[in-house]
Amino acid sequence: MSKSLNRVELIGHLGQVPDIKLTKGGLQVANVSIATSHSVKSGEGYKDTTEWHKLTFFGKLVGVVDKYLDKGSHIYVSGRLSTNKWQDKNGVDRWTTSVIVDNLIMLGGGERGGVRSSSEPEPYQQQSDGGLNDDVPF
Repeated sequence: MSKSLNRVELIGHLGQVPDIKLTKGGLQVANVSIATSHSVKSGEGYKDTTEWHKLTFFGKLVGVVDKYLDKGSHIYVSGRLSTNKWQDKNGVDRWTTSVIVDNLIMLGGGERGGVRSSSEPEPYQQQSDGGLNDDVPF
């Protein structure tokens, strides 16, 4: 069997207030979209294009998202891609791809209530046991 890698890293701004819910099994989940931009040279200079990415947070990261993130928050996330199939109200199959986040660093700007005034990024990493590890080596 060949090896593979499913890893995503994004830096961008949240497009809305995170949506916090409970799964049917009682697990907290937060969903939000992040905007990333890319400059492309055109005949008239540079044009910025924006891509939107769905982010999904589970476990203790949901508490961090709920407490500190808001629309416009500037963050770094890493995780893995996950695609889910579902049916719309007309019975048509649809697919949604999101990043299942296991590492979050708040880069500043847009956090609720001005809780953090430091310019230092604050790392939060989801551990396999569901805990948070803030001893990230970068």
